[in-house]
Amino acid sequence: MSAVVALGYGGEFRIRAQLVRSRNLPLCTEHLFSTGVVRVVEVGEVVKRIVIPPYDRFNLSTFVVHNDTVYIGHFGGFEDEQGNTLGTVEEQFEQTLGNLQRALREIDLGLENMVRVTVMLRSIDDFTKMDEVWVRYFTEAAYPVRTTITTDFVDECCLVQIDGVACF
Repeated sequence: MSAVVALGYGGEFRIRAQLVRSRNLPLCTEHLFSTGVVRVVEVGEVVKRIVIPPYDRFNLSTFVVHNDTVYIGHFGGFEDEQGNTLGTVEEQFEQTLGNLQRALREIDLGLENMVRVTVMLRSIDDFTKMDEVWVRYFTEAAYPVRTTITTDFVDECCLVQIDGVACF
């Protein structure tokens, strides 16, 4: 099985690794799917790199899949869908988890598949507020391992980001 990099052009689209494999598509070509144009590039035998908008603007993968493990790059949410800046850590964490939830759906996963989450807060004073949002998205029976750290962010408006690991 060859691994792929999928790069999107234009609006949102769905990428599923099994779609590329099941159609036996030639590598290093562009394909028109009902949800957009996707470029498929062979990168090796084991690793798949998946890029989902808006992360296609940056030099990174949204997800890297190795066997049944999904490594998740940073997710944030300091702006809503209309581009308005969200001012509280609760609003930003809700948006962040919603962004992650939508992206995971693109590869047929959900928050219940998360096994590890790193939460990065600008201020440790926001820990309790972040935790109140956390329990609305994760159930006790399916809590992933969580590490919470504080850090500065490139953007002054950003109060929280996450990364993590999920499994199929």
